[in-house]
Amino acid sequence: MKSIIIVLLFSLLFCGCSLKEANRDSDLQRLSANSGLAPSAQNKIILLTVPGDVQRGEMANLEIQGVSGVSYTATSTYRVNYEKRTTYKSIIAPKSGVVVWNFQIDKNTTPGVYPLHVSGGGQQLNTSYRVLE
Repeated sequence: MKSIIIVLLFSLLFCGCSLKEANRDSDLQRLSANSGLAPSAQNKIILLTVPGDVQRGEMANLEIQGVSGVSYTATSTYRVNYEKRTTYKSIIAPKSGVVVWNFQIDKNTTPGVYPLHVSGGGQQLNTSYRVLE
């Protein structure tokens, strides 16, 4: 029973994970112009969108600029009804290198600040989000 609940929570947390490629060319050009290097030449993870403050039951988004063809994994440890959970989702970066994770915060998530860890291509990025009551 406990394993079924864990699987359901994992599914709910990353419900609707997807990649966004549309309308990214101008964003990527701005990133390249600002850095002096093409994003793929930087070979590092750039944080584009962080969930920030999220209400329980709402959707949250994490967006990074990575390198095309590289598999990126987002990992989070959080608490549901005061019980510790860890979940992850891997996505291979499309041609644009932009990877987006959309996930729903469980309505029973314990309010607090939780870590988000992204890794891929030998690089790592750490950030966090806060679940509000």
